[in-house]
Amino acid sequence: GPQDIALSYRLLGASWARVGSLYWDVTVSDGQVINDWTNTYAKGPVQALRAQGISIIGLVQGMPRALSSRPDNETPAYPGGPPIWLLVKPADYTLWDQFIEKLAAEFREEIQTWELWNEPNAPIAFWYGTREEFVELVQHTSQALRRGNPNAKIACCAFAITPEGYSWGAPEWLENSILPNARIDILSFHYTDD
Repeated sequence: GPQDIALSYRLLGASWARVGSLYWDVTVSDGQVINDWTNTYAKGPVQALRAQGISIIGLVQGMPRALSSRPDNETPAYPGGPPIWLLVKPADYTLWDQFIEKLAAEFREEIQTWELWNEPNAPIAFWYGTREEFVELVQHTSQALRRGNPNAKIACCAFAITPEGYSWGAPEWLENSILPNARIDILSFHYTDD
């Protein structure tokens, strides 16, 4: 269970854990986003990790179907990959902002650092929109996280880079689009030899 996993992390010497999948049971009713984190599997593992003294990077990755701009698109982004509805911008930023603010408020005691997305610069893998749409997502998400937890630190955006220095355009995304338009505290990268 969650306590055993958290203990394993500590015994293995981990001081940080990156935790995603915090918000899948999302619905919308009368213009309000509904998600009861006490009834999901997210809250228990997060609390167990914190009880072991492990800091958490909360991952905002993936669009809940109820908020997706393409909720009916079941096409995999790549063979065996996630459906496109998961990898696009929200249909309504008012609802997305409300949801992300609630997320940060719900986990404000356990999660002080949030990472926005996962490898959005990898060719058609984890982001299935334009750069401009991604920048808009980062702007909205970072602001909403800070409304829910004013002390939150924002990491962006788990860009993928290779040993040869190939980054699928990550430096340009940062310099020309993301950094001028959103307050980012931490730049995050995934180094891969794939």
